[in-house]
Amino acid sequence: MSHDPTTFGIDKEKLKFFEKLLVNLESRLLTGKIFQRAVEQSFTAIKSDVGKNVLLAEELHLYLKISLNTLESKFSEQLDFESAELWIPSVTLYGNVLWYPEHFLVTHLPHMNKLIDKKAQQSAMLTRQNYLQQKSQSLQKNTQTFIFQVCA
Repeated sequence: MSHDPTTFGIDKEKLKFFEKLLVNLESRLLTGKIFQRAVEQSFTAIKSDVGKNVLLAEELHLYLKISLNTLESKFSEQLDFESAELWIPSVTLYGNVLWYPEHFLVTHLPHMNKLIDKKAQQSAMLTRQNYLQQKSQSLQKNTQTFIFQVCA
């Protein structure tokens, strides 16, 4: 469209404005900056930066640490539904495209990266890989079980 806007019946200036809006939208949404900006925004009534809020960072760190410990303790057994919901190892976005929550947090909240030690990050990654491998191996069995349940 940008090469020949008259073919599509669009004003060249409107097209340039639309392209700027798309670039802005892409930079905010597709790069994950919308979450980071939400956490880092200043609240005028409180006059504090959420991204530098030590109490918030400590609470999030404590929650992640407890959740990870719960996951690790349950992983030796069969992971029950409640524990799996507590700490989702991955989320399927589309097809084989997965989203990893801990990777997202470390990438988009760089100041939180300092609070979570590398050992915990590696442990979370290994636990996720083991969980996904276990789910992958039991996929055919689970599919058959679901088929029987639907037919019944």
